[in-house]
Order: sequence, then C-alpha cells, then structure tokens
Amino acid sequence: MMANDDAALNGVSGRPLALLADWMADAAAAGDPRAFTLATASADGAPHARTVLAVAVDDASVRFTTSRARR
Repeated sequence: MMANDDAALNGVSGRPLALLADWMADAAAAGDPRAFTLATASADGAPHARTVLAVAVDDASVRFTTSRARR
C-alpha cells in the first residue's frame, strides 16, 4: 500500500487503532512488524522522529518502547 493511496485509507477516521493492528498483522509476513517511526513536531514546527517498538495495540491505545539513552 502506498502512503497516499486514498482508497486504502478510507477506514482511518472510524477506528484508526484497529487499522494499525491490521497493518501490523499484514506486515508480520515481512519480518518484525513492531518497528515503526513515531514523528511529532514542536510548537514552532520542528520535526522530531524516532524508531520505536510497539508492545501492544488494542482498541484504546498503542503501547511502545524505545531506548532511554536517547532524548
């Protein structure tokens, strides 16, 4: 799936965590589906990103872990 594939993103507004769980299940065949990049932006718009490992995904939350050695 391409990130800009509108047809594939139709379900995002309804249950985004269920969609993430489905994507992770689909990715399991390609290796470790738990690794992903989490990105945020500061108030002034500066981006920050890091690779994290998803510990669990359910209907209410995504729990993840990362290295404490990093900021």
